[in-house]
Amino acid sequence: MISIPLSTSDQTSFLGGENRNIACSILESRSFSDPFGVSGPPTAWHAPGFPVVIAVLLTLSGGSFELAGLLLRGLNAALLYLTIRRLLKLPFVAARPALFLLTFFAMLSSTAWYTIVQTNDSMIQLLLLTLIFARVISSRLGASRNEDWRVLVAGVISTLFSPVLVLVWFASLPWTLASWPRRAAYAFAVCSAMAPWSVRNYIHFGQVIPVKSNLAFELKQASCDCEGGVVDSSVRSHPLSNRREALLHASMGEPDYLALQWRKWAECASSKPLKLVGDCLYRLQAVLFWRHPFYTDRSMIVSAARDLIYAAPFALVLFALITADGRRPSWYSATALLAAVYCLPYVLVSFNLRYVVPLAGLKTIFLLDAWSAIQLRYLGDRCA
Repeated sequence: MISIPLSTSDQTSFLGGENRNIACSILESRSFSDPFGVSGPPTAWHAPGFPVVIAVLLTLSGGSFELAGLLLRGLNAALLYLTIRRLLKLPFVAARPALFLLTFFAMLSSTAWYTIVQTNDSMIQLLLLTLIFARVISSRLGASRNEDWRVLVAGVISTLFSPVLVLVWFASLPWTLASWPRRAAYAFAVCSAMAPWSVRNYIHFGQVIPVKSNLAFELKQASCDCEGGVVDSSVRSHPLSNRREALLHASMGEPDYLALQWRKWAECASSKPLKLVGDCLYRLQAVLFWRHPFYTDRSMIVSAARDLIYAAPFALVLFALITADGRRPSWYSATALLAAVYCLPYVLVSFNLRYVVPLAGLKTIFLLDAWSAIQLRYLGDRCA
């Protein structure tokens, strides 16, 4: 039997942090509970998908966290391969694979701690978001509707991992599916996929929680505990790294604990309303071009290089839009709007650098298009 780790001090960067603790609870037949390593009541703190993945990996590894971590890294590598393979099917990407791969891995390098070292679900979300965006682009380019099944698969799996992905999926339906009956049928299927988890949460908490419950804590942490509203390693209020908060969560139960977080956030909002506005503006910069790493880079040279790479997509795309001639591709406005839908919750609520990892594919596509437009404008040669 796998025992629950009672010390949370070293769990923030291994096997998904609290997802690992929930996975241990699942394997000990206590269902979804104890996200912070303290025995307590049920939880919906996180979406159910990643704890189940970790539970499966722990089972395959015989309960070895180290081996499970290696398996998860292997899974992430496979998901990265599938992401690249899907993007290379886009005609304007397939025409310049070397440039695409160089740019894509450069985008990932600016968040290297999350894509190489930390074992979380960033690669899963990267693949799911890529499937959504790629289908939007393909449909705008007149691709066959035989790919529609991927839309449904991406939507159903998204309900297991991220409410933001679910939001983007629903927003993408006008471009991914041609007919309203099919859109309605797919939307119903995705809502049905959320039903079992929602029913379970209503039974335990008396609330409708379709994906996860920790919005109140995310708001409170960003507004009350962070400079600029961006979460990094200096923030020590999270129950995973703060034993007192973990015990409070376990003793109060999740609904009461989150109600307390709502009250704390309301106090911050009423006492410092201008800070909330400033935090949103800073998070907008952090999402678009101002890299705010979770951990400080050890090398100033590496840090500067990552900062430049992180800012490059926004800077180059803006430059191309302002100066380059020619109309943008048919898929451009739709994908830009969906990218805004994805980023908006992180601007309004809370931001952590790993949240931009799923955008790596789309950033690469925008960079390639911007470079082509600049070539056409200044060099008279479009890299088609």
